[in-house]
Amino acid sequence: MNKDCNKDHSAIQHIMKELPISQKGLERHKCAACAYEIGYEHGKKRQKILDIDDVLKGLDYSQAQQQRHKSAHAGYMKGYYDGLKDSYK
Repeated sequence: MNKDCNKDHSAIQHIMKELPISQKGLERHKCAACAYEIGYEHGKKRQKILDIDDVLKGLDYSQAQQQRHKSAHAGYMKGYYDGLKDSYK
């Protein structure tokens, strides 16, 4: 069962500001910052098989800071892209 997110996402608040607002479907009230961090790890590993629904279902809830009402789907995709970029360094 999902719980409220209590992680410190202060280091990525500038990224959360960039994400679009969305509260549709599975991403409603889910932590976009956690989604970003999961996406980043998947991108850095160049994970090829992705199931965004599974990621969204597993996220904790969040109404905190800049990730409030932000798209967890977009957070995941931005994280994946950033992780992929960093994998080339």
